[in-house]
Amino acid sequence: MSDPGNLAEMFALPPHLAALQLLVNRCPDAVSRKALIVCAGSCEAIGRDEGFVMVTANQLETA
Repeated sequence: MSDPGNLAEMFALPPHLAALQLLVNRCPDAVSRKALIVCAGSCEAIGRDEGFVMVTANQLETA
């Protein structure tokens, strides 16, 4: 059973999303980050829900 205090263990990203987030982190601005995530979604590298969550999370991070 996982430790309820360890959020990283409870909400671990799948490897393909972790790799995409590393690329997103290298983008110079919010517009570029969103464009990269949308591009990954359009070529079906990530699912629609995954793309929505990533865009939302990255917008909140820069708010």
